[in-house]
Amino acid sequence: MVWYLLPLYLDIIRKGFTIMKSDIDISYAGKNIWKKCELMAENTKADIIFMREHPVNTGHFYAIPNDRVIAFFEEWIISQDSFKKLNDQQALAHFNGKIYMICDSADSCNHVKTLPMNRSSNNRLRSNNMSSKMAAVSTYPSSFTRFGGLCPPDKSINPCDEDVLYVHTICMTGFLTKMNKLKQLGFWLMKDTCTETKLDISLQSSKVINVSVTRCVPIPRLSPTVESTFLHCNASI
Repeated sequence: MVWYLLPLYLDIIRKGFTIMKSDIDISYAGKNIWKKCELMAENTKADIIFMREHPVNTGHFYAIPNDRVIAFFEEWIISQDSFKKLNDQQALAHFNGKIYMICDSADSCNHVKTLPMNRSSNNRLRSNNMSSKMAAVSTYPSSFTRFGGLCPPDKSINPCDEDVLYVHTICMTGFLTKMNKLKQLGFWLMKDTCTETKLDISLQSSKVINVSVTRCVPIPRLSPTVESTFLHCNASI
């Protein structure tokens, strides 16, 4: 995720919608990921659900609309002014204990919600919730934890394993590298070869950024049985 997408998420949450965000290099296991995140939030009373990293990975998250989450995004967005050399995930790590706190139970998350948020005094995005409380953030382990870390293993993964909600090809860069890793994991369901298009996008600041868009044809569209392994796991998973 890059900085320029955060205002979009803030706008959606301000409108009262729950949001689930996903990086393009994530491939899902076919389970009901929305329901899983919904249950995690319900059980822990958390405002936002992230995958656990140092302290969180922002490639995938689930956020509930409320004043704490709105303030969280307002502060996260404005932090770009202070952390110009960091990406959004690196910047967010600096705010653990200031605008959010990690919690893993209903009691601990409810306690976090009583703590005052350390807000910047000159945040131009600030809405009317001036005396915001901290956002309660709950985390879950990576699907790769059982292989000894956060990086993808050099082997295939069963999408029906209970701890596999999705695979995220972190620890590497480049489209081809990530594509080959997803193939090795057994989570690449696109037809080769994908096509890449370069686009110029104009921002409100009159700045133009160059974006590469990769288009791939899903294999299940051509052969529906390919996806059967992902869609016929035990219903309780």
